[in-house]
Amino acid sequence: MLSVRQIEVRYEGIAAVRGISFDLAAGECLALIGPNGAGKSSTLRAISGLARVSSGAIMFSGSDISGLRAHQIARLGIAHVPEGRHIFGPMTVEDNLLLGRQRMGDLSPSQGLEMVYDILPKLQERRGQQAGSLSGGEQQMVVIGRAIIGQPKLLMLDEPSMGLAPQIVDTVFELLGKLRSAGQTILLVEQNAELAMDFAQRCVVLGVGEVQLTGTSAELRSRQDIIDAYLGTF
Repeated sequence: MLSVRQIEVRYEGIAAVRGISFDLAAGECLALIGPNGAGKSSTLRAISGLARVSSGAIMFSGSDISGLRAHQIARLGIAHVPEGRHIFGPMTVEDNLLLGRQRMGDLSPSQGLEMVYDILPKLQERRGQQAGSLSGGEQQMVVIGRAIIGQPKLLMLDEPSMGLAPQIVDTVFELLGKLRSAGQTILLVEQNAELAMDFAQRCVVLGVGEVQLTGTSAELRSRQDIIDAYLGTF
């Protein structure tokens, strides 16, 4: 479904991503892990069109999307949940969710709400409440619900556990596990390498903007040199 080939991303001439390549199959969950500054978030931003790709190619469903704008990429079926939640606080929970329908063009704005509420019943209880009054965990549920309401082909999440209490992190990843079991293709960026390796089927370890190793959790855990150099102590 997704093929990233030797992409570079530069900010003011400085390379944040240096020739990264990886593939993601339909229905697979892949995690990008590594230290701060390794290029994980920049890679997601490049795929979703929020960062310009200076070289290389990003293929999605057989087409090169690396030159498209963010709204064009979203309409192809890529949903990006960025780091930091970014809800619209004064708006209701339901209105926040409905914003996720905009990328679908002329489809009914309310289409998909029932599916979101079925997966996230607490949001149905809060549907008329201002989103800014929710807890951090509930706000994270809103942004995930906003992303999946359009039933994306690819769901990308950047640090979904950041700033959340351990119990709430468990709840968020329980939800993501439901989506994974339903066949949702997921590309996950997660600073907690242990959590990412437990969740994803495969992981790509990044360091200084480059791929250091790709493998299953078992393969990565057997590489103490990689753990010491890029993932820290579990």
